[in-house]
Amino acid sequence: MTSQNLEANKQITFSRFHDKIKRNVYKAIIFDVDGTLTEDISWYKITEGLGANRSKHELIFNDLTSGKLQLQQAIDLLTNVWRSTGNANYEYMQKMFESWSLRIDAVSTITELQKRYKICLISGAADLYIESVAGKLGVDEYYANTELKWDSEKNLESFVYYPQQALKKKSNLRYLSGRIIFLKKSALQ
Repeated sequence: MTSQNLEANKQITFSRFHDKIKRNVYKAIIFDVDGTLTEDISWYKITEGLGANRSKHELIFNDLTSGKLQLQQAIDLLTNVWRSTGNANYEYMQKMFESWSLRIDAVSTITELQKRYKICLISGAADLYIESVAGKLGVDEYYANTELKWDSEKNLESFVYYPQQALKKKSNLRYLSGRIIFLKKSALQ
């Protein structure tokens, strides 16, 4: 397919989407967060924000995706990388997430859409981060597919990550009735 045909196909797809929006076919719009409402992917940004070595994080991720590590091994190694900074605690991470910015048009877009639609966030990112984004946007319903685990002193102990992200997101949608739209970065390009 030529680049002209690809661009024409994108325009047709967007046009159909826009027509359905105008006809108010949908009752809710579901947004992904990383790369959609924010410019960044939160996983590496967490590592950097905690003051940890991104190359260690990348190595763990590459070893996981190549099969050299099992998921729990990768989680344990990444948790140790984060904890080694002394910053992997609830208070520090909450302030860090609050300091991160959204896309320049995220608040105005969500505010406008909330006038007509139920808005929900669903992301594979960490729960504390998604809670922060939801708060900035005034969104009451959100689901994070990664749960940070804290010890009794609010230091990061570990996290639970669901490798089957699509299935987890689908299970989070069961409560919604009617038709929905799920927006992620690729849908907006």
